[in-house]
Amino acid sequence: MPNNDEPAKTARRLASPTTWRRALFAGFVVQWLLILFVTVIGLQQLRMTADNLDTVVEVHMRKLSLTKIMVNAARERTLNMFRLGRSRDPFERDEMFMQFNNSGSEFAAARAALLNMPLSDRERELIALQGRLTGIAMPIQTQIVEMLRNDINQEAEEQVLLNAIPAQNNVLAALSQLDAETQQIALAASRKANQAHEVARFWMYLLSGSALLLGV
Repeated sequence: MPNNDEPAKTARRLASPTTWRRALFAGFVVQWLLILFVTVIGLQQLRMTADNLDTVVEVHMRKLSLTKIMVNAARERTLNMFRLGRSRDPFERDEMFMQFNNSGSEFAAARAALLNMPLSDRERELIALQGRLTGIAMPIQTQIVEMLRNDINQEAEEQVLLNAIPAQNNVLAALSQLDAETQQIALAASRKANQAHEVARFWMYLLSGSALLLGV
């Protein structure tokens, strides 16, 4: 009696290699698509990390540098004011006047540059506070300078100790807060950049592992 199942079995045997090759090709394509996806995601995350690091270096480090310049210039100005009040040598006074004015110019230039940079609300608040305190200290310093120019030495020295230095110390206190705030923001930005780098690594490892598993 003829076996009617033989042609069907033969057809299945002939079709099996073709189906297997198609499945193999499909798996190969999927694997390469996953690898391509891993590469694209990894490059995007790494570019994001690079951008964050550039922000930390170019912006936040620049802000830190400017705040340090302001702090140092304010301290030098206070020191020169104190020396002016105690000096009786006219040539020494002339040199101190120049240093005193140079510190003020350096401070003003750094402050203007800082105001042109991206700042947080807290940073702008502290800079505004410093501006108000400087507005109080400047007339006192101008008055003392005029006293010294007119050789009213004893009163000038008293004004330095009683008014000028305390007023300038208030400015320095505001600048110290600004410096601390800028450092904190720079640290947060650095941590954000590191987190972005870790995310990039995680996705690359995860998707690469998935691609390898599918290719096995």
